[in-house]
Parts: sequence; structure tokens; C-alpha cells
Amino acid sequence: MARAIPPARLGTIVISTSVSEIIVRSDVARVLIVDDGPANVALLRRLLVRDGYSVATACDGVEAMQRMEEDLPDIVLTDLVMPRCDGLQLCRDIKGNPATRLIPVVLITSLRGREERLRGIDAGADDFLLKDLAAQVERLVANRRPGQQEP
Repeated sequence: MARAIPPARLGTIVISTSVSEIIVRSDVARVLIVDDGPANVALLRRLLVRDGYSVATACDGVEAMQRMEEDLPDIVLTDLVMPRCDGLQLCRDIKGNPATRLIPVVLITSLRGREERLRGIDAGADDFLLKDLAAQVERLVANRRPGQQEP
């Protein structure tokens, strides 16, 4: 009779072994960030990795679909306006494919209009994140400590 080795936890990978099988399962959610802005990608990557997510990136919808052929993410965060294949088309492609249609797609946009949201919903977007750098800067400046000197 084969002796089973108890599962061991190595970081976020659970390894369960016995004589007849080896099972490797990742407990980390895989996020695909799709954006043509390197600064946006770097910021999102840093925040998500810090919180324990596995992150892959693509610069547009075409590259995103190629990456998804290699490894399916658990969620896609995509910019709306990109060259070659924008976020709306990427969303349509993901939702139109039986193998990927259940993957949540979040559109990241600086566009505030109702029309843009309706187009995103029509494309199959699951949610929206609004880029609002001006409001963030204003909040940070307002929260600056009194008497703090400029660098």
C-alpha cells in the first residue's frame, strides 16, 4: 500500500503528492492587466502583486487574446482606449468565446459619459473603474499637513 505524503504549503502553491500522482494548485487569483500606458500598468501591477495576486500584462486587446490562449486569467482589467484592439472589442471577444465568456471583464476608463458605460455594458463588461487622477491629486493636496514645506 502506497504511503500518502501530506499536502505541504509552499508560499501560495499547494502541493499534494502520493506515489501515483502529483497535484499542483495555485491559490492565487490571476489578473490580466491590459493597457497601453506603462505607468498605469506599473501602478496596477504594484498594487495587485502587493495584495498577493498573480499579474500578467498586455499592451492591447490583440496581445491580451494571445496571452489568454496561453493561460486563462481569473479576471481581466482593461483600459478602454488602446491601439489595434480597444477595450470594448476585447470585451466582445472574451464574452463571445465559450472558453472565456465567464471571465469577468472590468473596463478602466477616464470617460465619464453615460454613452460610454452603455457601450461597455453592450460589449459585456462586468464592471467599470474610473480613472480620476485630477480628483486624487486634489484630495492629496488638500490632505497635505499644514506647514509642510515644498521640496
